[in-house]
Amino acid sequence: MHRLPVRRLPLVAGYDGYAPARLLAKRGRNRQLLRTALAAAPNDAYVWYQLGKDHAAHDKHEQAARAVAQADALHDPGVPWRTDLATHHLYALKQTGQHAEALAQADRYLPHCQDSSDFFFALGDALLDGAAENPTAVGDLLPLAQTAWMRCLQIGERADQHGSVAGRGSFLAAHNLAVVHEGLGQAAAAQALRQQFPMPSAPPAVA
Repeated sequence: MHRLPVRRLPLVAGYDGYAPARLLAKRGRNRQLLRTALAAAPNDAYVWYQLGKDHAAHDKHEQAARAVAQADALHDPGVPWRTDLATHHLYALKQTGQHAEALAQADRYLPHCQDSSDFFFALGDALLDGAAENPTAVGDLLPLAQTAWMRCLQIGERADQHGSVAGRGSFLAAHNLAVVHEGLGQAAAAQALRQQFPMPSAPPAVA
């Protein structure tokens, strides 16, 4: 916490804390700290939110869904991490096959996430999985997934938002759209998207 002036610098910081070996080494460490914090303050929405993120990082999606739902029930609507909470909630529900619930929650979150490409990216993924699970609904859900990813491109990158993931407002959303276009036999549209939003080159390895 500080009151110093803040300005954006043209730097890119690398972080390998989520590399498989690093995650294995610290498995359970953060979770225990968070559970200790919850024992002292069981209604702390932010700690529940962080616990959900920790579960998701270790592919414990059922636990993540429960923790994030608890954070959602307790949080103040004005918190800066609200859109990231919504994004994680949709992702956890998608990963546990609760597609109908994910779409129901998305409707509730939608008025508060209109400027979040991360939210619409997760929504598009949930819609696509729902279509794959229920082929009779493909005609309804697939266009909605495309609309969600197009909304990502309209919003663009939002690095200023809490928990934003680079690419969800550009090349990642464009990639998903291109894959759908290819599946529908629309090769020219897919190629145009890839040219407009190219995947970034991999950064050079650091010894």
